[in-house]
Amino acid sequence: MAGTFSDLGLRPGLVRAAEAAGFAGPTPLQEATIPVLRRGANAVVEASSGAGVTAAVGLPLLDRLAELRDGGETERLLALVLAPTEEAAGRFAEAMAPFALAEGVRIAALVPGWAPVTGAEVVVATPPRVLEAVESSTLKLDALEALVVMDAASLFALGGGEALDTLTPLVRREAQRVLVAAPLTREVEDYVELHIRKALRIPPRPVEEAAAPETTGSVAYVVVGEDEKLDAAARIIAENPGTVVFSRTDDRAAEIAEALANRGFRVGAIGEPDTDVVVAAASAPPEELAGARPLSVDVPFDGAQLRGRHAAQGGIVLVLPREVPHLKRIAREAALAAVPRRAPAPTAGALAAFRRQLAQAVREEDLAAQLLVLEPLFDEFSPAEVAAAACALLRKRTPAPEPRPAEPGRAPRAPAAPPAYVRLFISVGQRDNVRPGDLVAAIAGEAGVSGDQIGRIDVRDTFSIVEVPGEAGDRVIRALNGTTLRGRSVRVDYDRKRTGGAGGREGGRPAGPRRPGVGRPR
Repeated sequence: MAGTFSDLGLRPGLVRAAEAAGFAGPTPLQEATIPVLRRGANAVVEASSGAGVTAAVGLPLLDRLAELRDGGETERLLALVLAPTEEAAGRFAEAMAPFALAEGVRIAALVPGWAPVTGAEVVVATPPRVLEAVESSTLKLDALEALVVMDAASLFALGGGEALDTLTPLVRREAQRVLVAAPLTREVEDYVELHIRKALRIPPRPVEEAAAPETTGSVAYVVVGEDEKLDAAARIIAENPGTVVFSRTDDRAAEIAEALANRGFRVGAIGEPDTDVVVAAASAPPEELAGARPLSVDVPFDGAQLRGRHAAQGGIVLVLPREVPHLKRIAREAALAAVPRRAPAPTAGALAAFRRQLAQAVREEDLAAQLLVLEPLFDEFSPAEVAAAACALLRKRTPAPEPRPAEPGRAPRAPAAPPAYVRLFISVGQRDNVRPGDLVAAIAGEAGVSGDQIGRIDVRDTFSIVEVPGEAGDRVIRALNGTTLRGRSVRVDYDRKRTGGAGGREGGRPAGPRRPGVGRPR
């Protein structure tokens, strides 16, 4: 087993950049992948976000390109990295930018907010954006040395497969081809068979499918955004004094310890009296922290790491939405059941309720007319100042009086309408053996929407339509996209046309009110 990135043969500049980024050492996936990709071999990597995929692919790619640069190969596009969404493309390019800079390789992303790709040696983008650039002669693919397809299962699920199939034959057959996907869906395997010759499988595919080990324990997980992790961790620690916090790097552990201390928590070593939390170094052996309740602020890299931390005491893992498939996979490897739970909710208050009202208004109200009203003020004040002034005026208003009893001869006031529902399209149906209960469990587990909040469920032959509260629509789409259900990769979006029944959703606008649970098959 390699102990350092230097042991994997990477160039000294990349090793130094990895150390500067706080990487304690290569993950198991990186140990298996980097030597193979450095040689220029074609590969199919079965992994997803959370296993160290970006560095596993990006570091050997930059290593090869820096070597080509030393040999005189400059001023042309050498590598194309394809991602399922513009956000994912930007994340990959941003994560690899310090490493590219260390070796003098120019990397760019074909997404808003990045400089033009002219002169870049590595370009990261979605297949449709690359196809547009090729058709307009902004990009030329004839001299590519490497084609990398990241998160291929999600790419196909989100409709990028046609553009990918069009682009791939434009890349010369001698170029290295690398595909990363989990799960390896039927569409992904078809693409590999057609376009990637003599691909090495990482990890190697077993001759016989091994039976999943019987679960011997469980670990809870909470789905949060990156900027929500510290708040979620602090609320969990407040409820469970004596927690041990694990993170990915020693630098990150130090930042978390400082942030928790600033919030008044007593941060110390295991066994110290009056200690609320222990923030372990990334390299700390879990057995030294036995007996404490573990909290992984970052998802573990593999099943062995997950089991070492969480098998004895269970505990909680904080995961980003895109990391949920990885967590479930390594939980199976670790013989642990991954159980979803919600983070402890922040204390409700008037200000929090006011912010929720504003957020709902931004999502649901037609603001065009209001922007016209405010437009003259934007020449004199910033939008934030105008919004703050509007909030001040709104909060000074006298609360609405309680409704009075109806006067004789006058109809009583109608009760307030329940929250509007929206209709979501989900790309699995009866052919995939999906039942309404499967959809309820997936939405509740991945997006934190309780079953009694889910409205009508219509399971069709090849897809399903599900009604959820309007404010939860975006959250469900983000949480479920790219996950698997009954072995099929799931694509979720707003239902773009009416499919029958009362209410409905068209073009992304909320459906009419519906009492939670009405019309749901049992």
